[in-house]
Amino acid sequence: MALVVVSGVVEPAVPMGVEKSGDQPVPAGSSDVKVIGWVARTGYSQTVISGDELVSNGRGAVVVRCGFSVTGTLAVNGTRNFQLMHNDTVVKSLDSGNSAVVLTDTPLDLERGDRVWVRLTGSQSFTATVNAGAGTYLYYDLP
Repeated sequence: MALVVVSGVVEPAVPMGVEKSGDQPVPAGSSDVKVIGWVARTGYSQTVISGDELVSNGRGAVVVRCGFSVTGTLAVNGTRNFQLMHNDTVVKSLDSGNSAVVLTDTPLDLERGDRVWVRLTGSQSFTATVNAGAGTYLYYDLP
């Protein structure tokens, strides 16, 4: 009987990044709204975007960074909830009433096909807008 050896090369993850294209309304009372409408960020030419998510092309440790530029009225002491997602799991969450929100660096171990994306929950009473441009971004680099 012949011995068959199969080996494969595991591709390493590469840095990927996007920034928001087009403003996105977030209706009052809505929750867990996926931020959509991304374009590849300058310097991240190997970015893979599918379903408004970064999709890892390989395995490896990465550091994820994301930020939001948001406008809209909030009640006194009101906040919105911003979430960083790895596949369908919340890996970082922050409540903030600020118009510029940055989640702290988040280390992740990615496998090929893993998804990294962001969502938010707005105010119960007021509509918000996630603003287009470099102030709303999602990217990861190798540590």
